[in-house]
Amino acid sequence: MTRPPLPRRVRHAAAAATIVTVALVATGCSDDSGGRDSGPSTAPPSSPSSPASGDPTTSDPAPSPTPASETPTGPAPATGPELRMKAASVRMPDGWELDANQARTLASGGEGNLRPGRMNLSQFPSLVQDPTPRELEQAAIDTYLDGRGRAVAPVVVDGVEMRHVTGTIDGTTVDRYTTVVDGDLVGLSVVLAEGLPKPERQAILDSVLASFTWR
Repeated sequence: MTRPPLPRRVRHAAAAATIVTVALVATGCSDDSGGRDSGPSTAPPSSPSSPASGDPTTSDPAPSPTPASETPTGPAPATGPELRMKAASVRMPDGWELDANQARTLASGGEGNLRPGRMNLSQFPSLVQDPTPRELEQAAIDTYLDGRGRAVAPVVVDGVEMRHVTGTIDGTTVDRYTTVVDGDLVGLSVVLAEGLPKPERQAILDSVLASFTWR
């Protein structure tokens, strides 16, 4: 049975619907083939730039300061003429003079020009075997200070302790240092003017003792 032809209006509507359908299908295919969103584009991270020259956070640390060397302290040794015995030697203050005649057991000298400053270094056998510190002090007071001196604190001279007595006699101040070495009494006497200011007197004693050397 032959279908009667559609009215003209219906044929136009069907053609329009077919065109719209084809367009939609074409659009959908286009989106599926190349338009799918793969997410935001991410650029590869760039490598960090090298720090600028002189950057304080990357510059070499400053070298640690070198400690200053310690300067030795203490009195300067006397530099005058030398008094010498078998066991020890010592120097007088600069400008002092050796006596013309020196004994085997006693070396001596002084300021000269009739000034009172005197020094002597002695060494002779001890009359007492192994004397006590008190016996050493009393013997020095009796011999060099006519019994009118006093014992004060001992001093260490070039690593050896010596007994120390002091006092005044005939307008002078006498300091006597004594010890025993191999059975011999070794002693040093320093005689200075009684009116010499105490700091000046102490400076002379310190410099003389600083020059003392055991041989």
